[in-house]
Amino acid sequence: MRRILLKVKKHKIKILAIFILILFLFSSIPNMLWKKQLPDKIPFGMELWVEELNNSKSQEECLYKAYDMVTSKWRGGKYKTYSRFNWLFVSDLDKIWNQDSQYMHCMTFNYILRILLTKSGCFEDKNLKQKISMVCLISPHQYLDVTLKSGSHTYLDSWARAYGIEYGDYTSGFYGCF
Repeated sequence: MRRILLKVKKHKIKILAIFILILFLFSSIPNMLWKKQLPDKIPFGMELWVEELNNSKSQEECLYKAYDMVTSKWRGGKYKTYSRFNWLFVSDLDKIWNQDSQYMHCMTFNYILRILLTKSGCFEDKNLKQKISMVCLISPHQYLDVTLKSGSHTYLDSWARAYGIEYGDYTSGFYGCF
């Protein structure tokens, strides 16, 4: 009986160590578990997008334009999440903006959206909340929950648009998995 208890304790310690390792990994990814500070200076191409968003007649229009802009330049990809793992740790906005790939991680999409929406003057950063769901039951995924002046909420999941998840919805579970 004592051997069984020792084995159970060893397994609990291993599980705890794995949990701590995963938590450490997620906390080291910029913009994953916390909001990355928005930059003062943005790339020239992004400034042009912000000017276009400034001309929006409403928050909803600004939100959809920004969503459409980022999803026309970049897209998400389930397998690229792992093959471009090193890009999880890139936080330099110029490098992100000028990357040669059309792929972008979900939290990088949200970082770009936060910059566009706040710099446009249509939203305050406090109204843009990063939320996390699980995709395919194993992969943490981030999307934005945007609060409008009217008090209503809109979800933005730019990464998942490539999988049929459109404006106003987000992916979780097996939704958008296959």
